[in-house]
Amino acid sequence: MSRGANRHAGASPPRSGAERRCGRQPCAGFVFFDLLIVLVILGFLAAVIAPRYYAPDFSGQARLHAARSALANGYIHLNLATLRFMLDNDGERPKKLVDLSPDYMNATQNLGDYTAVYVQGLGEVTVEIYKGETPAGSPVATRTVPWP
Repeated sequence: MSRGANRHAGASPPRSGAERRCGRQPCAGFVFFDLLIVLVILGFLAAVIAPRYYAPDFSGQARLHAARSALANGYIHLNLATLRFMLDNDGERPKKLVDLSPDYMNATQNLGDYTAVYVQGLGEVTVEIYKGETPAGSPVATRTVPWP
């Protein structure tokens, strides 16, 4: 036998770069790189999935702010109608809501996604905001203001 033939006789075949050995047996367990890959994958999945299940519900807050904005818009309509009435009548203030209707504003104003309804009281006006183009159901926002 030649010298080169004895060198590998009874020994394991040459190792590839991916094969690890601890003495005569393969090493058990994970390498740091394996754990790092798993952590990166878990982090990516958490970043994609977690906001869907743990994010706060902003739609309720958005509806509330939209209703408040419509309420302010309804109040502005009332004030503008009062000012137009005063300009046309030499500074005289309207006595009641009916004086503003139909030339300056209606008792029901379409505000786009909402409808404002004005209800006359004693020295005050209640502005009620309803969802949709017609007032149906209960108002989503209400404010009573002094008569302008």
